[in-house]
Amino acid sequence: MRACTRPLLLAIVIAFAVLAVAAAPAACEEKLTPSQESEAKLQDGYRALAGKDLVAAEAAFKEASRLAPNAPAPILGLAEIAKLRDDVKNVEKWLKEALKVAPGSADAHLAWGRYLYVTRKFAESEVALKKARNLDRKLLAPHLDLGELFLSGLSRPKDAELAFREAIRLRPGHAGAHSGLASALAAQKRTAEAAAEFEIAAKLAPDNPLPLHTLGRLYQYSGEADKALAAYARALKVNADFIPALLDRGDVYAAKNQPERALADYSEAVKRAPKQAMPHFRLGMFYHGRNRGAEAVAEYRAAIELDPRFAPAYNNLAWLVAEGKSNLAEALGWAKKAVELQPGVADYADTLGQVHRVRGELEPAIEQFRRAANAKPPRAEFNYHLGLALAEKGASREASAALKRAIEIQPDFPGAADARNVIKKLGG
Repeated sequence: MRACTRPLLLAIVIAFAVLAVAAAPAACEEKLTPSQESEAKLQDGYRALAGKDLVAAEAAFKEASRLAPNAPAPILGLAEIAKLRDDVKNVEKWLKEALKVAPGSADAHLAWGRYLYVTRKFAESEVALKKARNLDRKLLAPHLDLGELFLSGLSRPKDAELAFREAIRLRPGHAGAHSGLASALAAQKRTAEAAAEFEIAAKLAPDNPLPLHTLGRLYQYSGEADKALAAYARALKVNADFIPALLDRGDVYAAKNQPERALADYSEAVKRAPKQAMPHFRLGMFYHGRNRGAEAVAEYRAAIELDPRFAPAYNNLAWLVAEGKSNLAEALGWAKKAVELQPGVADYADTLGQVHRVRGELEPAIEQFRRAANAKPPRAEFNYHLGLALAEKGASREASAALKRAIEIQPDFPGAADARNVIKKLGG
């Protein structure tokens, strides 16, 4: 549900520093002290970084650090360069160095906390971000980042609410803080309060469609379709090229059984963003759900061509082709690619199992179905597929157990009647 804020590794630290460049006075002609020289080099580094000249920025930051070895800012600049180069090892090295030379720096602990968040070390991230907050109670960023951590990483929406409220106390006009608070309230199913906060965020950032888009999602997921459509329309009025609102509005129209309007929004999204994979994927899903297989395949293929790491498109292509029992070799490759890209997604393991099953490869099919069936939370259809494959193998007792498990999980799932029939045939 979050819209306006996302904790990036060092974005705020660097952004504030770059803004400071514009306000910095011209250098004096008189001889500079080492501290002044370090500051000048630091500003040179920020300018180079803003211009995406990483080599010049690195040289400037290293010289600034040499001149002021106990200053954390140049070292944090080097960490930012390492991040931009996808050099994870040196990101961690420089961040730890900043903490070593300046253990009392709120910025150093903030950057370290963000790094831990990105690497999914959430408990350690909380410690670091709280340290940054306690070192500088007037610094806004730790409160925003703690709110994000509590909401998205640790699933503690009440704590997220408190963090965002503190951010709002520090800066009442911060749209991102209000949007974060709205997300925390929504996670607690306090829909009316969340909607009010999204409206505040929208007023504070009238040129930003994100608060209105997330307001639309709030209404969509709470079953208030007409309010969701109204919010998406407002978001698109702010920015007609805001693709997520077009796609989500298409989903609402599809759910309301208004396929012409849904198709219009999906098609418009493809038209406005032809080089983005997601619009093609969602249009493919629309066709897939209406048994327009050739058109669905074309859109899924387009999504993959635009983003070769778009796992959902590989998965859906594999399932669609396996349903038609054609091009099964290609379907197997697609299914394996989806699992390779996102090995923890149970749906993809289930699809790979289904492709193996259609190909008559029961042992690898059962292996994949077990992976899907053992995922949390349990899903009826995964156990159903496992049961069918085991029945085909002749493992009657184990098949009955899997099918019964499917019915226990969801007595009315789409395959429940068939599951009961198979259990009877197996003597269960």
